[in-house]
Amino acid sequence: MSTKKSKPNEGKFSEESIQRALNLEYLSNPKFLVHNLYVFGWESDYLAKTAAGYWYEVEIKISLADFKKDFEKTHKHNALRNRGWVGREAVPNYFSYCVPKPLLNKVRHLVPDYAGLIGVNEYGHLIIEKAPPKLHPVKLSDTDLKLVDKFYYNWKEEKRKNREHDEIVRDLRWKISFLREEYKSATGYSINEAL
Repeated sequence: MSTKKSKPNEGKFSEESIQRALNLEYLSNPKFLVHNLYVFGWESDYLAKTAAGYWYEVEIKISLADFKKDFEKTHKHNALRNRGWVGREAVPNYFSYCVPKPLLNKVRHLVPDYAGLIGVNEYGHLIIEKAPPKLHPVKLSDTDLKLVDKFYYNWKEEKRKNREHDEIVRDLRWKISFLREEYKSATGYSINEAL
């Protein structure tokens, strides 16, 4: 009986695994690289600013339904379609979708003209299916985008989450200590002696 070896990461794509692949291969040495941050009028899964001052956004989709649902965000897509501005709202210089390689054939015909398309194979390597067109030439400054405020509030939110995790860890450590004492009082042995 032979067993079939599965390829690394086969069928196990997640937003985080695709973000890691983008971090490693998409742009060389970006000035800023952030995930899941509201810089434009929506949350960006992957957002990078190059040393030259251009913003690249990549929307990560891991299913066909998720890909199609993105187009329900009409404000976002109107802004991207208008290549730069809806009222006073800016958009990135380049916008792409990134999907697992098995999804490429299903979404290729759905990608709008203002977006690029990137695939990720089972080894975490990128396949540039369609380069993103330049939506506009404006080099938006950090001040234009109020990055200091956005980074600060993102940092504050992460700090809050970390405090919650610290409280959970403290609570679990206390419970473990209590259970060790309960075990010792019930058996006369420490848990370490029993193991």
